[in-house]
Amino acid sequence: MAETGAWRKVPQLRTIPVEKSITVQPGVMPYERAEEIVRSNKSFAVSNCICRQEQRILGKGCDKPEESCMQFGGAAKSVGATGRGRAISQEEALAILNRAEEIGLVLQPANAKNPFVI
Repeated sequence: MAETGAWRKVPQLRTIPVEKSITVQPGVMPYERAEEIVRSNKSFAVSNCICRQEQRILGKGCDKPEESCMQFGGAAKSVGATGRGRAISQEEALAILNRAEEIGLVLQPANAKNPFVI
């Protein structure tokens, strides 16, 4: 039990200072850009949203679909190979984007030049 308490106090990520100033340009990626990301890839997988899954387990879930996080390329192959998700077609990936748009989900791509997850 002591380990569980300690784990909850330690953040999953930390910031390492690089002693340089960066310019922050917040913005929301339009749906059309998300569609471009999907169309630029050849292999796809979908998995449960770990955030929603965790909240459901804690009894704080919502009515949004859990199976909504998408992976592309090598990430898609890894998710499928480990059983953490399932392979899908490009058409199903686009349908998941459409559903997300319709129900008001915020699309969050990986913070990379060529995102491998949304």
